[in-house]
Amino acid sequence: TTKGEFVCNVGNIGQGPCEYNFVYDMLIDEKNEAIYLSSLSGKALMKYNLKGEFIQNIEFDERLNKARMFLNDNGTISLVHLCFRDRDDSFTATNFDPAMPDSIKYVYAKELAVNFESKKGEATGYNHEIWSYRNTNDFSFMLTNNDTLFHYNSDLNEIKAKFTMSMTDERKGKSFFIFRDFPNFYHAYVVGENKRSIIVDKKSHEASHINMVNDYLGMMEVPAMFCDGYYFHILEPSLLKERIIDQLESGKCPENQKEKLTNLANSLNDNDNNVLLFGKLK
Repeated sequence: TTKGEFVCNVGNIGQGPCEYNFVYDMLIDEKNEAIYLSSLSGKALMKYNLKGEFIQNIEFDERLNKARMFLNDNGTISLVHLCFRDRDDSFTATNFDPAMPDSIKYVYAKELAVNFESKKGEATGYNHEIWSYRNTNDFSFMLTNNDTLFHYNSDLNEIKAKFTMSMTDERKGKSFFIFRDFPNFYHAYVVGENKRSIIVDKKSHEASHINMVNDYLGMMEVPAMFCDGYYFHILEPSLLKERIIDQLESGKCPENQKEKLTNLANSLNDNDNNVLLFGKLK
C-alpha cells in the first residue's frame, strides 16, 4: 500500500505452472482487480487477482521478448516487445481485451525489429531493452540504442515516431538515450561517457540541461526515476546514510533540514531493509 504495508505475494518463483523466474514488467488494473506479469521470454502473460492468486495465462501467436504493458482508458491492454528480424517474428505490438480472448490484434513495425544473432559493433538480441514508463495517457516506448520515442495507438493499431533527439556523433560518443514522456515535456537521460539530463518542452521545443534534486533529502541530487505517475528511488540503508552524510558535509543542504537529515541518518542500520522513497506526480 502507499503506507508501505505488505499486501500479498503474487504467484511464486519457479518453473512450474503459474510460476515465473524473472518478471520483466508488471501491470496493475485496480478497476478490474487484476495483476499482469510479463517474463523475460515466453508465449503468455500471467494474470492474477489482487490477492496474488493465479487466474489464467493469456497466450499469443509467438514468443514475447521483454514485453512492456500498458492499460488503456477503455480497459484493453497493449504491449510491445523485442521483435527479432532474423527469427521472422511477425509482430512488434499487440492489443487485447482481457474479457475477450479472441480480441487480440497485432501490428508490425519493421524499423523496430532487431537482430537476435550478434553482428560486429552493435547490441543484439537480449542486450536490447524496451523502455516505457507510463507517465502519460499515451503508450510511449523506445528501444536501447534508438534515438526515437515511439507511440503505439491501439485504436488505430499503428506505431508512429513521437519524439527524436538529434546529437552529433562527436558529442554523443558511445552514449545512448533513455526517454521519459511526461504531460508537458520529454525527459532524455544520456547514459554513458557524456552523461547528462535534458528536458524538452513539448510546446516551445526548447531544451534545457537539468540536475534533479530531492528537497526532502536536503536538495540531494537524485536520478529521474518515474513510473506509473510516481517518483520512486530504492536505496540500501548504508548507501542512503553515506549519501546523507555527504550532503550534510557538502554545504548544499538547507540549514532548516540539517537536523531532520541527521536524525534520519542516525536511524539507519546496515541490516535494515532497503529504503523506498516515493511520491505521486502532480
